[in-house]
Amino acid sequence: MSIGLEMSLDTDVAAAVGAVPYGDRCFHLTVLHYGAADEVAAVVAGHSVWLDPMPNAGLLGALRKAGAWPRLLEAVDVAAASYEFKTAVRARRLTAEDHPALRDAMKYATRRPLATAFAFERRRVEVDMSVLNAAAFGCWGARVPEPDIL
Repeated sequence: MSIGLEMSLDTDVAAAVGAVPYGDRCFHLTVLHYGAADEVAAVVAGHSVWLDPMPNAGLLGALRKAGAWPRLLEAVDVAAASYEFKTAVRARRLTAEDHPALRDAMKYATRRPLATAFAFERRRVEVDMSVLNAAAFGCWGARVPEPDIL
């Protein structure tokens, strides 16, 4: 399982979503945590977590202290994760355990420009998008070989 992580814009909520690959580029999603940001490090302790470092900068110290390994995504990785997630949704290669925040985020998802590509809008939407970005980062991380952690 690969875990994606994202903090909400108001920094009160964090989402951790596990992505388990199966079949040909298919993923099953499970929301592991959607709640208080200061509790997410304990949930992902001992695991690699894929995240955009700027929106999650406030969590990096707690994640490392908990024994999680933050895998920092660059802008090009965020764009790739967003594109691949959108493609997987359209091709019906995603399944997910029912979670209201993920359902709402997918319903209201909109694109925002990111250099010459796109990412999912975080600001001008009706619901918190942290869980959607966490899902996209988890899927992207599942396609990248896991590093050897010593």
